[in-house]
Amino acid sequence: NGTAVEGARVCLQQIGYYNYSLTNKSGKAVFDFSTESHKSINLTVTAHNYIPFNTSIPLDYESPRVSLEYAGNATTGDDLDLVFRITDNVGISWAVVYYQQEGIGSRNLQSTYLSSIGELWNCSIPVSPHSTGNISFYVECADIPGNRNRSITYNATVKDNDPPWLIEDLTCCKGTTGDPITFSV
Repeated sequence: NGTAVEGARVCLQQIGYYNYSLTNKSGKAVFDFSTESHKSINLTVTAHNYIPFNTSIPLDYESPRVSLEYAGNATTGDDLDLVFRITDNVGISWAVVYYQQEGIGSRNLQSTYLSSIGELWNCSIPVSPHSTGNISFYVECADIPGNRNRSITYNATVKDNDPPWLIEDLTCCKGTTGDPITFSV
């Protein structure tokens, strides 16, 4: 019924393994075990004046799999759109992309969470308008039981698609036709 029961006996068993623990005031029982060769483990919970509960719990040893499905054009001042396919036999809990762009001062690693539609996880990375330095990025993710994975590091080449800007006219006086002008872009 959702109410914590202190002192309930929680048993875990499978071929070659049996262990039990009593629940605490919060209704939790803690186990430390390794079951590397089994796909599931049987759980039985009993307590005085309660109907016993039995179920089989699937065990997961597989880490999520990550592949880059789509990388948009990396152009100065625009966002780089990324789509990853992240799959797992149990389900994905979270996914984060880590990235950094060369040539924009400090080389701190930035991160953003990915959002999902089924197996496809996407995000947008901001591209500096002041640098054509490459962007490197990778994904870290975890499945529901907590198995984690990190993708390979991908690289995106940033292209400058912005016209030059006249920053400052350094001409000392008004020019006339044929006079040289000095400026910076």
